[in-house]
Amino acid sequence: MLIDIEEKKKKIEGEMDAFSEKFGSSGAVSVFKDGNLLLRRAFGGSTENSRFVMTLECDFYLCLMLLLLVQQKKLRFSDKLSRFIPEYRYADEITVRNLLDGKTGIRDFFYGEIMCSAKESDSSVSDEERRVRDAAASTKYYSFEEVLSLIGELPLESKPGTEAGRGTGLYPFMRTVIERASGKSLWDFAYENIFSPLGMKNTLQGGEGIEYTILFRNKKPLSIMPDPNNPYIFTTDLADTEKLLAAVFGFKLLSEKNFALAADFKDDGDHWGLGLGDGYVYAFFSLYGTSGSGTVYHDFATGVSIAVLSPKEEKYIEENGSYFFFRKELRRALAEEFTFPRNTKMVRYNKRNRVGAMGLEVTKEQLDFVDDAKTTIAYAASDPKFKLFVEEESGRAVGLLSLYVDKKNDIYDISIVLIDKRYQHRGFGKIMLEFAVDYLKKAGAKRLEIGVNRFNLPAQKLYKSVGFTEDNVFEEGIIMSQKLDEGK
Repeated sequence: MLIDIEEKKKKIEGEMDAFSEKFGSSGAVSVFKDGNLLLRRAFGGSTENSRFVMTLECDFYLCLMLLLLVQQKKLRFSDKLSRFIPEYRYADEITVRNLLDGKTGIRDFFYGEIMCSAKESDSSVSDEERRVRDAAASTKYYSFEEVLSLIGELPLESKPGTEAGRGTGLYPFMRTVIERASGKSLWDFAYENIFSPLGMKNTLQGGEGIEYTILFRNKKPLSIMPDPNNPYIFTTDLADTEKLLAAVFGFKLLSEKNFALAADFKDDGDHWGLGLGDGYVYAFFSLYGTSGSGTVYHDFATGVSIAVLSPKEEKYIEENGSYFFFRKELRRALAEEFTFPRNTKMVRYNKRNRVGAMGLEVTKEQLDFVDDAKTTIAYAASDPKFKLFVEEESGRAVGLLSLYVDKKNDIYDISIVLIDKRYQHRGFGKIMLEFAVDYLKKAGAKRLEIGVNRFNLPAQKLYKSVGFTEDNVFEEGIIMSQKLDEGK
């Protein structure tokens, strides 16, 4: 096992260096397996001791602090904002839960008002200057009084509790509730309840002198200096972020009950300061109007945890209609190494798993035998007789199954069996086919027939493992079938 882990470590290190070069990335990364450090790397000019600038005014920290106040019984989900912000016109219509859900109807003061005003001067500045101006404006400190002067009398854009619209416009309301409910400044509350208890001694208020690099049209790097007068900006390092990573997913900050509430993703990919992607639950740290300065991930199924910090926006690359970037490729590489059948489920294709399903890939050679994921999904959408399923391993998409059911004409087919190239030869294909045979049998099929390319030997072996036998062999293909015995 130790040799296996060392081999995996070397492979992941090599891939990480390749990703860094491919995307021009900079930053520091730690990877843990079952709580044990697997590797720690810095790249692109950063070191393991580099400091990275971020803000308390982001979804993760604000939602976390609201939940901590609930745990301390200083706040209730049902509390109306009027308890803390009586001066706001619509405060009696909005609850703390609405804030957490991002369903308040409050107009975004920054993008809805400040940016609209700034747009009037766009013709007098270059596109690059505008990009820097807008990013710098997003890092400024706006008092709650300033926010109310902009939107305090404007009508709500939707009924509270209905339409999601989380954005920077909610942050002043969230931070004000936290400060007034706790009787402390946002920084003091965060320090006393998060940073100090976790021993995050290198996490310090302020970010003077530390620049952040934004990308102009995904190509040209442009530097901004965060507003030194913003009391919610701070700097941290990789060592402290590792402590936060362990605490968030080890239930040292939130109780398991409140963590479950925060991670109740249902049909959405994000919830109360947490997100779900590629099988990982994650917390995303953003620096206002940028793509983020850090992320911590945890995969409860494999025990893999990741901390990623960066002093710059991530470059992305478009390939075949999909977008790739450093963090995404790193997650995929780690998933490939540690994902095996443990809690495998076949789930109907839906809006929660569609991104993972569309990202499934087979090898170039296999494209001679099977449609790609996007083509399979498109065909399934064209006819309701297609039944499309995503094979998930602990929430991560690993395969795609398309069945055809036409009871009226007694047609039952296994149309597409697709296992992502990263997870092949691990038993996922057999699990999928056993499900397919059972599903079609229950639907009314008495016999199943499938055509297989004569040279696709792995597929033939797989079909035989679930009861298919050869009927006819042609120059290019083989017909295999299985009689579904009612007595089984």
